[in-house]
Amino acid sequence: MFDFLFRLFDTSDFPARWYCGNWTAGHGYLHIGSDLATWAAYMALPCVLAYFALKRDDIVYPKILWLFAVFIFACGTVHLIEASIFWWPAYRVSGVVKLVTAAASWLTVLALVRIVPQAMELPQFSMVMTQLQEESIARKKAQHNLEERDRRTQIILESAIDAVILMSDKGHVTQWNPQAETIMGWTAEEAIGQELAELFIPPKYRDQHRSGLQRFLETGEGPILNQRLELTALRRSGQEFPVELTIIPFQLSDQWEFCAFVRDISELKEAERIQGTLSALAESSADAIIGEDLEGTIISWNREAENLFGYESSEIVGESIMKIVPEELQEELTAALSRVTTGDSIRDWETMRKRKDGTQILVSVTISPIYNRNGDIIGVSSIDRDLTERQKYIETLRQQTAELENTNEQLLKMKDRAETANQTKSQFLANMSHELRTPLNAIIGYSEMMLEDIDRGEQESLPDDLEKIRKAGRHLLELINDVLDLSKIEAGKMELFVEEINPESFVTEIVETVAPLAKANTNQVMLSDLGPLPNMVTDRTKLRQILFNVLSNASKFTENGRIDLSVKTVQMSAEPWIEFTIQDTGIGMTEEQLDSVFDAFSQAEQSTSRKYGGTGLGLAIVGQFSQMLGGNYEVTSQLGEGTTFTIRLPQRLEVPVFRKDQDEAPLAETSASAETSESEDRETVLVIDDDPRVHDMLTRFLSRDGLKVVTASNGVDGLEKARKLRPMAITLDLLMPSMDGWAVFRELKDDPELCEIPVVILSIVDDQEMGFALGVSNYLTKPIEMPRLASLLKQYRSHESACSLLVVDDDADTRMRIAEAMAEEGWSVVEAGDGQQGLDQLNSQRPDLIVLDLLMPGVDGFEFMSELRKNEKWQSIPVVVVTAKDLTQEERERLSGRVESIIQKNASRGDELLEQIRKYLRQRPLEESDDENDQTSAG
Repeated sequence: MFDFLFRLFDTSDFPARWYCGNWTAGHGYLHIGSDLATWAAYMALPCVLAYFALKRDDIVYPKILWLFAVFIFACGTVHLIEASIFWWPAYRVSGVVKLVTAAASWLTVLALVRIVPQAMELPQFSMVMTQLQEESIARKKAQHNLEERDRRTQIILESAIDAVILMSDKGHVTQWNPQAETIMGWTAEEAIGQELAELFIPPKYRDQHRSGLQRFLETGEGPILNQRLELTALRRSGQEFPVELTIIPFQLSDQWEFCAFVRDISELKEAERIQGTLSALAESSADAIIGEDLEGTIISWNREAENLFGYESSEIVGESIMKIVPEELQEELTAALSRVTTGDSIRDWETMRKRKDGTQILVSVTISPIYNRNGDIIGVSSIDRDLTERQKYIETLRQQTAELENTNEQLLKMKDRAETANQTKSQFLANMSHELRTPLNAIIGYSEMMLEDIDRGEQESLPDDLEKIRKAGRHLLELINDVLDLSKIEAGKMELFVEEINPESFVTEIVETVAPLAKANTNQVMLSDLGPLPNMVTDRTKLRQILFNVLSNASKFTENGRIDLSVKTVQMSAEPWIEFTIQDTGIGMTEEQLDSVFDAFSQAEQSTSRKYGGTGLGLAIVGQFSQMLGGNYEVTSQLGEGTTFTIRLPQRLEVPVFRKDQDEAPLAETSASAETSESEDRETVLVIDDDPRVHDMLTRFLSRDGLKVVTASNGVDGLEKARKLRPMAITLDLLMPSMDGWAVFRELKDDPELCEIPVVILSIVDDQEMGFALGVSNYLTKPIEMPRLASLLKQYRSHESACSLLVVDDDADTRMRIAEAMAEEGWSVVEAGDGQQGLDQLNSQRPDLIVLDLLMPGVDGFEFMSELRKNEKWQSIPVVVVTAKDLTQEERERLSGRVESIIQKNASRGDELLEQIRKYLRQRPLEESDDENDQTSAG
């Protein structure tokens, strides 16, 4: 064999083809290139046939293809050898290859002889191509359908509300949908390839799961397969939770796979638990509890609902809620349910419901939305409570409550009246203690000085002193009158006398009356905006006093200015009202002062009251009278620019006209009899007053002096009797119904025959200039008893030289009387009108003793003492505080250690005051002051 192969490849006895004959290069390479090209083509053909033959399993004649491939391969090899012979003369190998090629060729021919007849029976090529195309289309369609099914399956798996898990027969996860990720907490990438038991099943159940899977694979038995089971599963976090599980086996390619459907039933179990609790509560509730869906269909009906409405649960569940609602109220309920389904709740809604027997009952309904775990409203809960018995009870209770409220209202009114009376009393005592002492001080002081002047035979100053006493007395009377007026208003004793008046003539008359008061401060009173005005029905006297008080206030606080009064009609609550506006250019007020301007006894501050006078009651009466007349009032002001008062009153005040009580008739009869019983030859006094008691009193009093008294109960009767009798004098009251005293006075002065008759005003409100409104002159202070004070001051005199006294007091009259009294005792008196002037006097001359008032404008007594004790030169000067002020504990502590004594000016007995001073002097030795003057001081 070795020799054969050696001999086969031996080329030693053959020349190369290049040396056989005369080959040119072109001719030789033509043969070589052609043989190589043919060899390459022959080699490609079997490769192509083999490639496509291997791609298909349905070749009709596969052996002929392989035989044909061998034949082609052999032919190609022959051409390759032919090309190589030009260099390698392997003619023996070439012969062998050609022999093989010849054999393959004849084998192919023989095979074709057998195959060609069969091949002739095959369909034509075009038909085959058509069939192939149809098969291709069918395959593509099937492939598309398969892909669509796969896509739909994937979509279903991804959108399924349950977890869908595929696993192999080994228990490993092959597919894990998004819901499985949500429920279990494992992502698909983490879960696929893992054993399901490790991911999903609690440890205590894993062996049971694995043994069951193995038993099914071995025996085909699986009792839990294709069943819906409730089990406990495991989340990635380790939390166990209830699930509903179904496992379905299926076989593919002789291999089992499993599909598990898992549903998380945690919310369902919780809902069942809550539902059980709620059902128990609903069944035990004393109210009807009804559950409805969003369409108003009843879905639950408790036992009390059965009792209340008469329907069994089986009869009503599934029916509309409108079945128990009266027809006329169904739209109302529909609107209410619409509100509730948007999140509102309706509580304690009292309405009617219809029972099974058709009767209607009153119920209290509370309707609330029902939410699921996601916060969505899924239904409505209605709680109905029977109010039939309660309504009867409430009706009885309402009657009893009304009676009780009426009783309480009466008690509250009585309580308010008592509290108001107590408050008024306290306020009166607090504010008026100082005010009442002020004019008494002047009366007592000047009376004492007059007696001393008479004793000495000095009478030149008596007229001035008497005038001061008169003014102080009138001031005291005005103060008392204002207090009594306010007291009558607050006590409800002030009556209304309604009559018709013309506003234009009424305000014109008032402006003329108040003009003298305005001129006193060089003011102009102007009347503007008057027309046209309808007649008013109101109380003339009250309205006059309102306007007088406001105009008086404006005149007092305005100097060299203008006061405007305007009247116009305004509409309030569809009714005509009359608006009175008084605007001045005076000193104005601050916001704090505006807040209390209508309070009783209220003024800006003490310095204002001292400078301008007044009791602080005038505007309080304005406020009270305005309310009595059914109106309102307001004030606006700016400090330094003026004040505007606005009074609004109804055009018609609907109240009955006051009539005198019947029990006053006997006094009137007494007066009348007195009038007729008097002799006709005595001088006549006409008494015009609406009070029969006044008639009786004046008749009896004046008759003793031999005068004849004629009485008149009203202004019209008084004018008629004045014209008829021509009396010697007339006494006139100001507050009378129908025609008040000022109107009577004007008629008297306008009548030439009556204008010379003297008229004396006798009224609860007395005024030297204009009656009700002028009110006050100024504040006089401190009812000091001069003998007591003189006795006290004697104890401080120096025995070696004349003693000097500094009197610090803002009341000029008080300073003057102290100076006169002390001069007689040998004192040298220096006066200071306020604390600052007193300090200035100390800088120029050091006194031996200081008499100090506490209540002063600017620097008051407390501030004066503070400055006095800061200066070492002044610290040893004795100071006696003489005040009418009731000191508080805090004020006494401020003065403690700084003053020698505090003497109340209303001390009852002079000897007690002297004894107190003597005791004080015995306790304090004589000391020498810094300015080398001997001073007496007490500790």
